[in-house]
Amino acid sequence: MIYSYGYLVSRSKVLDSFLESKRLLETRTLVQNIITLDFSPNLKCPSETYLPIKSESAPNFNSSLYLSHLTTSHLGQPLILVPTISSSMVPFTGPPIFHGFTLVPQQQLSGQGRGGNKWLSPPGCSMFSIQIFLKTTSFLGTRPSLIQHLVALAQVHAIRSRVEYRDIDIRLKWPNDVYYGSVVKLGGVIAKATVVRDDFIVTIGAGLNLNNEHPTRSVNQLIEESGKEKISQEELLANTFNVLEALIEKCNDGLFAEVEALYYKYWLHGG
Repeated sequence: MIYSYGYLVSRSKVLDSFLESKRLLETRTLVQNIITLDFSPNLKCPSETYLPIKSESAPNFNSSLYLSHLTTSHLGQPLILVPTISSSMVPFTGPPIFHGFTLVPQQQLSGQGRGGNKWLSPPGCSMFSIQIFLKTTSFLGTRPSLIQHLVALAQVHAIRSRVEYRDIDIRLKWPNDVYYGSVVKLGGVIAKATVVRDDFIVTIGAGLNLNNEHPTRSVNQLIEESGKEKISQEELLANTFNVLEALIEKCNDGLFAEVEALYYKYWLHGG
């Protein structure tokens, strides 16, 4: 199997905070349960258990475009783009990494789905895993299972909130799948969580068929069929994280009713 380097994408302020965190400060490495992430200048060849991360431009990913659309304070950065990895969830197995830390694989060799199922990642699938820290005393910290629904909602609203895409029938199906109409599944979400002191650490894995070719249905096929211009992966990811951070803030600020109303707007069983 061929494994690849990771490529670092982040604004300097967040990156500095990340690299100065306790676990990275001395050696620039994160030793997780299954894999080691290496941010140091002295990189070795990648393997199943070692992910060296470069600061140069990521292949087939426009970092500047992504950052130009990203408006979050935390979510979606630092982002590690990895052309090939066993699963984007693997680096998160172990101690908590960083609030908002995100990994985007272009190909997974053994992706993880719900219930221990394998998640297939054909070319054109837009995938990410992200780690979110919630205070255990917050609204979502006492209801952490809601996060998976917020991620699915963020994926849908990131598309349909744009005026030109608002009539494309991309919907939510319980518990956390993304559908076109009532029949065609476009994506899904998995979640894992643990408590560390006063933080609820939630790690989310999500995938969405974005540019897949026939016979699979994908978001950009639907967009083209409606006569609109396709959405890039960079913009879709950034918009998703923007929406997700806003949804989390609303929930924790006492505005859950607004979030619930938005969910029901896209809910497949809502009539």
